[in-house]
Amino acid sequence: MLVSWFRDGQSIESSESVRITRIDEVTSLLAISDLTSQHAGNYSCVAKNEVAVVSVTASLVVQGKYAQSTFYFACNTFLHLH
Repeated sequence: MLVSWFRDGQSIESSESVRITRIDEVTSLLAISDLTSQHAGNYSCVAKNEVAVVSVTASLVVQGKYAQSTFYFACNTFLHLH
């Protein structure tokens, strides 16, 4: 299964403050550290396999700067891709 992450329709890659981790075959975790208002947007997880494509989207609203905060978004596709 291929899992991709997007912010406002643009592909997200791992960086110093953004980590994408594959937890297991059906779960992927997006972690954003040192939150600022620049991180606000619509985050989507898209999972594909030979049977289906599923997508989950959540909005992140950041007011101010939260240097010690980390935002976690888990995408579990177990129930959707069979």
